[in-house]
Amino acid sequence: MQAILGGADRLARAAFALSAVLVMCLAVFVFYEVVARYAVGRPTTWVNEVSGYLLVAATFLAGGWVLRQGAHVRMEMLEEMAGPRGRAALALFGNLVAFLVGIALVWTGALMAYDSWDFGWESPTILATPLWLPQAAIPVGALVLSLSALAGMLEALVKLTGGEPHGRPGEGGR
Repeated sequence: MQAILGGADRLARAAFALSAVLVMCLAVFVFYEVVARYAVGRPTTWVNEVSGYLLVAATFLAGGWVLRQGAHVRMEMLEEMAGPRGRAALALFGNLVAFLVGIALVWTGALMAYDSWDFGWESPTILATPLWLPQAAIPVGALVLSLSALAGMLEALVKLTGGEPHGRPGEGGR
């Protein structure tokens, strides 16, 4: 089980790192646009479109890591009132919901990206971006989210059955 949890965490961390790089690129592009527009008087034709694509990709790619860190929205008051087994049951339920939503997004996102590729759809802008490129971030990020949720469900099941969780790589257990 340690290998599964470690693998899910490494994949989520890698996707999160890519998300961070995309956010940094987004910041650089927006800064460039501000300088080009207001200091030079020559706005770009591409920053607005590319920024939207980067924002969506960064959001979806970060989801799995955010879930593994326990930073998604939860009802902390309810968790505090529950005992250890109650918290484990709530974690199991929350991760199950995240898993189901993730799988639905993998399926629908992959179909959307495939249709865009199959029909050759492009953005109706000067860039004419093939739409499957930015759309591919949705099923990829949702897959990372689903695998992270699956790892969370495994951890919760171990806690519910009275086993001791092994912790994540580099941690002393929880």
